[in-house]
Amino acid sequence: MARLKTVSTILRLKEWQKEEVELQYKDLRRALDAEEDALDYLKNEQNSAMENVANIQQGGAVGVQDLNIYYDYIENLSDRIKAQKGVIEEKQKELDAKHDELVEAYREKKTVEILQNKVVKEIERENASAERKEQDFLWLAKHLRESKE
Repeated sequence: MARLKTVSTILRLKEWQKEEVELQYKDLRRALDAEEDALDYLKNEQNSAMENVANIQQGGAVGVQDLNIYYDYIENLSDRIKAQKGVIEEKQKELDAKHDELVEAYREKKTVEILQNKVVKEIERENASAERKEQDFLWLAKHLRESKE
């Protein structure tokens, strides 16, 4: 019984660890989604700025200073998009590592569950064997009493 209690305790620990890794994975997934949303926003801003420049150029008389401001803004957005892609790449690496950790946590939990099942079957086998021995002893005792009579 002590073995079963020990394995059950280990199983509870592995379950807790798995749940902890799942929560961390979900948090990282949400963070990655937020970073991707930020990237989409920057790309939309860049596209909007480019459309504004195209509209201004088609409109006719455009000041060089106005165009420089737009081009600087578009260049700034390009730099921010590049930086945001780097952030997303890092978050994706973290998420991939956490996914591997999650798979390992599931694997460890499953291994302990299998071990627990083996311990339960072994205990059942031992109990059945002890019961068989007791029944054999009772049968033998009964036949010895009958043979003496």
